[in-house]
Amino acid sequence: MKESTLFKIALFFSLIGIFLIVIIAENLEIKLYKISSITSSNLDEKVKIIGVVDSIKETPGLIILDVKDETGKIKVILFKEEKIEINKYDNIEVIGKVTKYKNLLEIEAETIRVI
Repeated sequence: MKESTLFKIALFFSLIGIFLIVIIAENLEIKLYKISSITSSNLDEKVKIIGVVDSIKETPGLIILDVKDETGKIKVILFKEEKIEINKYDNIEVIGKVTKYKNLLEIEAETIRVI
């Protein structure tokens, strides 16, 4: 077989592979959890929660939110990179990784959206 034919075949299958990866990545949905269902088995897992901001505490490098839903409450840690407009009693959606700090579960937020 000619090199140009092999090159065309390899290019074709590479483009198909990239296209499939893009399709799969767009369709992956992060599972929505109730706060009470987040356990130690979810450590280092990416989760999504929806809840109400119960309290806000700002420190020099981060913002600590207490977020609650009808099933429980969890701390959400947001590392400050820019000013964010979140107020007490806002309904928010949080996507982040479950971590443990001082034997308590918390979520390190990747994205927070006021809804």
